[in-house]
Amino acid sequence: MEKLFESVEDRINALAIKYPTISKNDLLDIAEFADPSKNKTYLQWLLNLRAKNKLPNEDFNKTFRLLENFDNPKIRQFIRNKDINSYKSVGELFEVVNEIASYNMDFRDKTKVKEDTLVAENSNWTVHIPKTRKESKVLGSGTNWCTAADSEDGESAFENYDYAGPLIIFINKHNPKEKYQLHNGDESSFLNKNDDEFDIIKTFGNDRNLFKNTPIIFENLCLIVKMILSLTNSNDLTVETDLKIDMGEYNTDFIIPDNLTVKGSLRIENYRHKKLPENLTVFGTLSLFNSDIDELPKSLKLIRNNSKYENNFNIKPSRKVRKFTFPDNYTIGKNVSFTLPGMRDWIEFHGNNLTINGNLLIPNELTENINIDNLTNLKVTGNIYRAPVIQRK
Repeated sequence: MEKLFESVEDRINALAIKYPTISKNDLLDIAEFADPSKNKTYLQWLLNLRAKNKLPNEDFNKTFRLLENFDNPKIRQFIRNKDINSYKSVGELFEVVNEIASYNMDFRDKTKVKEDTLVAENSNWTVHIPKTRKESKVLGSGTNWCTAADSEDGESAFENYDYAGPLIIFINKHNPKEKYQLHNGDESSFLNKNDDEFDIIKTFGNDRNLFKNTPIIFENLCLIVKMILSLTNSNDLTVETDLKIDMGEYNTDFIIPDNLTVKGSLRIENYRHKKLPENLTVFGTLSLFNSDIDELPKSLKLIRNNSKYENNFNIKPSRKVRKFTFPDNYTIGKNVSFTLPGMRDWIEFHGNNLTINGNLLIPNELTENINIDNLTNLKVTGNIYRAPVIQRK
C-alpha cells in the first residue's frame, strides 16, 4: 500500500484531514479500488460521495471501471461536461459515460452480434447468450457489468462467469438502454444495467410466453422457470418444447402454477410440494423424479402424441412418499413405469378404476416393494412387465 501511494502521499494526508469521518483504511481502499487514475485525481470526488453515504464498498469495482471509461480519450472527447465534481452521484456519471460508450461501436458489428446471440424474443424483449467476450461487451454496452468492461478485468470476468454457466442478457425492444443480465452458476444473480440486484419476477411477470418457442437453455432451470411461469396463475402458459424443472437445492417454496401446457416432455425433479398444478397438460413424456408429489389431480391431461415425442409416464418419488394416489376413474394414454428411489424403499399405489392405455413397467429388481394391490379394477390395455424377484440368501 505504501508503494501505491508514494507519489500522492500529500494528497492522501490532506484529504484525510478534510474528511475526518472516513477512516484512513477506508480512504486507502477507495483510492486503490475505486480510483483508477495514477495521481488519484478522482479521490476527493469519491470521498465526497462516501461522506454522503453514496459510495458503498460493493460499488468500488464498478466505479473504478466507470472512471476508466471517463478517462478514456475515445469516450472523453464526446463528454461535454468533463468536470467530475459536477456529478452528484455515480449513477449520474454512469448515464453520461455509458450512453457515449454504447454508441462508440460499429453499428453493423453490433447488429451481427445481436443476431448471432439471439435465443428468444417476444414483442417486448430480445434474449441473448454471448459465447465470447466480444459478444458480451457488445450486448452489455451501456451497462456497468464487469463482464462487459473494456479491460483485462472484463475479459477474465466474462471467462469466469461463462465457465460457471451461461450469461443471459435481456434487452428491451422499446428502450434498448434497459438491459438485464441473468447468471445461474455457483451463485444465481439477476442484475439491472447499473449492476444492482433486481427482482426477476417484477421485471418479467407480464411476459409469460417469452420462451414459448425456445429450446432448453441450460440444465438448471430454476430461475428461468420462475421467469417464464412467474408466480401468478392469471394466464395460460404454453411451452412448445421440452421443459425440465429441477429445483435442486434452490427455491424450495416455488410452486408450479396452474394452466400449464407442455407440447414436449416435462421432467420435474426435486419438487418439494405434494401436488401437481391444476389443468396441467403434457403431450410428451411426464417424469416425476425424487419429488414429494404423492397424488395426481383429476385435471391432469396426458395426451398421446404419436408424431414426435415418446409417450411415457415415469414415477420415481422421493423417499418421503410411501403412498401414491391416482384419481378415481382416471385414464392415462401412455406407458407407465413405477420405480423406487432405492433398494430398501417401498411404496403403495392407490386408486379406483385406473385405465392405462399402454404398458405398465415395474423395472425394480425388488418388485415386491412396489405394491399395486390397492389399484382396484386396474385395466392395462398393453402388458404388465415385472422384473424377477431377487431371492435373498
